[in-house]
Amino acid sequence: SKIGNNNTTNNTINNNQKISIKVFLNDHGKDALNLKDFIKNIEIRANKLSLNNVIGHINSQKEVGLDKNSIDLDFICNTYHHFEYPITTLKSVYQSLVPNGRLVIIDFKRDPNISSSWVMGHVRAHKEKVIKEVESIGFKLIDDNNMLEQNYFLSFRK
Repeated sequence: SKIGNNNTTNNTINNNQKISIKVFLNDHGKDALNLKDFIKNIEIRANKLSLNNVIGHINSQKEVGLDKNSIDLDFICNTYHHFEYPITTLKSVYQSLVPNGRLVIIDFKRDPNISSSWVMGHVRAHKEKVIKEVESIGFKLIDDNNMLEQNYFLSFRK
């Protein structure tokens, strides 16, 4: 399994049902913190929890850096609004997913009736725009779950 942060979380189970986790960060916030130290800290903490299958990786704003057809699920939580190149990044995610792989996006609702002024100023796109962007790559929306009050929860299939 591969898990990403600040861009993506990617999960897959291999044939022997062991889960391997990779943590991915993009270089967007590189001036805010030392990403190499941050990744190393995640690996140390995971090791203390006996999660010996955690591997850190820093990816760019445009590429997730995963092999073609290498993951089953890509989970993006409260970070899609940071994508500076959403179409380019989504194409990279799409190629990394196996056929029928899933993309799940949870992010802040951008709605003046429920969203804070911070969200309205910070989040670049509302849910409908996100769906349009993701579907333009070839993904098919399979679920629009309304269980979250302040966030949308979308599932797509490759």
